[in-house]
This record gives sequence, structure tokens and C-alpha cells, in this order.
Amino acid sequence: MRGEELILKAGPVTCDYKKKDVDEFYNATTDVGISCSETVCTINGNGASFSNGIVSITSKGTYILEGTLNGQVRIEASVNDFVHLVC
Repeated sequence: MRGEELILKAGPVTCDYKKKDVDEFYNATTDVGISCSETVCTINGNGASFSNGIVSITSKGTYILEGTLNGQVRIEASVNDFVHLVC
């Protein structure tokens, strides 16, 4: 896209929430913990990885994010996988 202009237009955003979208339940013992400190993250569980400042979540599940990250969280799970982020 170098040299091309990107124009963003505001517009109405609508969506339908399902019950699971507003569920606040999580289990700190069994769900995946992601603990970050600026540029380093430690992951306790499966379904996520960390490399070069990027936390990649690749499968469904509940992920508990803690700390401060100078980087990105990227959801790479399939469109049918429900990813629940707890911050």
C-alpha cells in the first residue's frame, strides 16, 4: 500500500450480541493466562504464543491478559472459534 491513500469513513455499526458475548465468567485456574511486562509475555496454557512483540491466539478459549504489553495481540483463530478475552 505504499504510496496509496487510505480513506476511512465513519458509519453506523450494528451487531447482535449472543449470551456468550456478555458472559463475564472465567476460571483463573484452568483458562489460559497471558502475563506481560512491556516487551515480554509468559503464557500459561495452550492456544497462544508470543514472538517478536506479538501475542498470537490461534484457537478457541478464554484468555486472561494481565500486565502491560508494548506490542500487539493478534487473534488468528478461525471465524467459528469463540475467543473470550479477559483484561
